[in-house]
Amino acid sequence: GKAPVGADVSVITPVYMSIPMSIKKLKMAPGYSLGETPGTTNLTSQLEADFTRYFRSLKPGEPVRVVDIIAVMVAQAGVIDFELYELAGVKPPVNVTVESTQYAQLGSLTLSTT
Repeated sequence: GKAPVGADVSVITPVYMSIPMSIKKLKMAPGYSLGETPGTTNLTSQLEADFTRYFRSLKPGEPVRVVDIIAVMVAQAGVIDFELYELAGVKPPVNVTVESTQYAQLGSLTLSTT
């Protein structure tokens, strides 16, 4: 667009904020595994793809909400139960504030059955 003559215009490029998360006590339906069992559906790669889509749907400055992370897990076929143990280094997890100049993105995803 065009700014009026004499207007100060700043262009800020958003930076990425890596959000690691840890999910424990993961219970899976028969036929699913964390990728270690041949002949089963790899839940790790499916969840990584689902969380990547979720993070890409967020606008700069939009918070990462615990309820949204839980919704991604619940929507995944093969997930029976889980404990969202840690989000962005915080236990128990709370919503993550993201600055207006930041995009949230998936950091490490740790999945455990214990």
